[in-house]
Order: sequence, then C-alpha cells, then structure tokens
Amino acid sequence: MPFVARCNRCGHLEEARTRYFIDLCMKGHDEDSHGSHDSEQWTVMVLSNYDYSMFLRLGRLPSFWKALRTKIPRFSG
Repeated sequence: MPFVARCNRCGHLEEARTRYFIDLCMKGHDEDSHGSHDSEQWTVMVLSNYDYSMFLRLGRLPSFWKALRTKIPRFSG
C-alpha cells in the first residue's frame, strides 16, 4: 500500500511503497532538516497503486511541482 507524506513545517514531500519506509523517510528528513523527529508534524496519505504510479510519473515534470507549491500553502509554526 503506497504512501505520500508531507512535512507540515516546510512542505517537503516523501513517498514510499510501505509504511515502514515512509516512516524511515520522515525520520531522516526531520533529523537532517529540523534536528529532531516529530511524527505529529506530518500528514500521511494512503494512495491507490494507480494514484501512486501517476504521482511518480508526474513527479518528473517541473510544472507538477510548481502547481503543488502554489496550491498547498506552507504551514508556519
């Protein structure tokens, strides 16, 4: 079951096929970027296999990331 997670502190996105790997990615990002891991600062979404493959395909396009950045505001705090 694929997952996409978004850091509420900086808007960073992570994706993974399993919950174990999304947890590792979130922890790694938090430690590298924010100093400590806080799972409360993440929004995790479960995707269908079709949506996940579409996310991976669209992720290669700069216009996809530009649209995401303008549609999803970053949270402060």
